[in-house]
Amino acid sequence: MRSSTRNGNIIIWFHQFSFLVTGVCSTLGVQWLFYTGAASGSSFFTQLAGCVGSLLAGLVIPILSTQQTTKVTASSTTSVTTPSESVEKGNEQEESHMDGYSVVNVDENNKKGNTSTEGGTLEHIVVARLAIMDMIASAFVTVGFSLIGSGMYQVIFSSVVIWCAILSYLFMRRVLSIYQWIAIFGTSIGLTFCAIDGLTTNTHFQIQQEVVNGSISNDVNGTSSLTFGTLMTIGGTFLYACVYVYADHILSKQDSAPAPIRLCFYNGLYSTLITLIYIILYTMPHLDQLIHLDPVVPHRQIGAMYAFVTLMNACHSWNYYTLLESTGSVATGILQAIRAILVYAISHVWYCATDAAQCFTVNKGAGTLLVIGCVILFTFSSKN
Repeated sequence: MRSSTRNGNIIIWFHQFSFLVTGVCSTLGVQWLFYTGAASGSSFFTQLAGCVGSLLAGLVIPILSTQQTTKVTASSTTSVTTPSESVEKGNEQEESHMDGYSVVNVDENNKKGNTSTEGGTLEHIVVARLAIMDMIASAFVTVGFSLIGSGMYQVIFSSVVIWCAILSYLFMRRVLSIYQWIAIFGTSIGLTFCAIDGLTTNTHFQIQQEVVNGSISNDVNGTSSLTFGTLMTIGGTFLYACVYVYADHILSKQDSAPAPIRLCFYNGLYSTLITLIYIILYTMPHLDQLIHLDPVVPHRQIGAMYAFVTLMNACHSWNYYTLLESTGSVATGILQAIRAILVYAISHVWYCATDAAQCFTVNKGAGTLLVIGCVILFTFSSKN
């Protein structure tokens, strides 16, 4: 008994560590592609890597779940379970599928003849609508990412849970506690603080560079692009919250809800098709204007990085769904906050010397800690 518990904890720790590593690596990998000129905000190459990653996760996770279910079924035939243990396990199983916004009652689905990897019916027109929303949100955040850098992008995007709460409150009548409202207002203040300080830092950096070069100009293109990138990232984060709440509506408003991983797979499938159509019709005819490769970077290295980012996205999705089932939304939300801090710290060390938007200042650090702290406060409050 102790051995199985210890093995289960080790597996959870592995997925938590892998969730952090794959999240950080995918973000920094995309940043590298932007800096080498192998991607741009409107090329949709990095979006394709994310869509294919979701598609791969949707293919692999049901296979792993089926194998795990087979093992559990085989072991259950050789064990005796008391009625009280059955109730206990049923309650644990039901609680493990709480993702902060919806509850998937596995026992109810099983009564209706569905498995945890299949679920109820899924209308493809609904998934196509979700995929279109997903691609619009992805376009916004990718443009923002390309302009403000990986550090600020990750901090802003970590606030998606707050936007989800607001939308759920407005459209799905979800009740918010006083602590969650405090977290919402605190996050807004922190993001504003980070944005203002980022613009100030960028202006000072430009002046220093111009003084070193022996000429001073009133070029505001850098500040304008940073402002635009910040607004695009905030807008994209809000749109992603709309995607998540709409997905929640799909999963929670049906009598027999489809399994979340099936929605992930079909959303990845439709998103991949939409992205490929965009790349064929727009990106390829304008490739010379959108892509400006660094001549010192080999094409093999760029191809390897795209493959790496795709693999990291797939593994990240796999870890995400596994952790939601095993530890719930609170632990996953905390890991997202830790991811934002790690990405910001690494981006500062690697890129601050050449990109002022990546620099970690005292004021920006205070705003970042306020955002992360409020996200953690919100995730803990949602548990109560």
